[in-house]
Amino acid sequence: TGVGLQTGDMLMVQDTVTCGMATGRIAGIPEVMTSRPTQQRDFQMDGSSPRWSGGQYFRMETARPGDVFDPLKVTVKPGITARLCWCGKYDNCNPDVPADFQRDAGAITIVRLEAELKVTW
Repeated sequence: TGVGLQTGDMLMVQDTVTCGMATGRIAGIPEVMTSRPTQQRDFQMDGSSPRWSGGQYFRMETARPGDVFDPLKVTVKPGITARLCWCGKYDNCNPDVPADFQRDAGAITIVRLEAELKVTW
């Protein structure tokens, strides 16, 4: 959690020591993560996930019609540790420009990738 976080804030995973210094995206990491509130579809099958407001929930995903969000496939080699670089909604960052993401939000280590689960409704 933090102060002033909201829907539309973005995180970019950068393979660099200092946020904003990356020259491009990491192969296998598809997009920036844009914050949005959780929806019922995001919960576990038993309904156990908490309800997060915008600014607290980030996921690599693509939007589909009807306010439906599907996760994007991450294919990066496990074992990588990279920076999580943040950009606020009102900073008007370009999701394709790593230099726009200059605020350090921590680190992420990809330990393993889970098999993709096919869900039909």
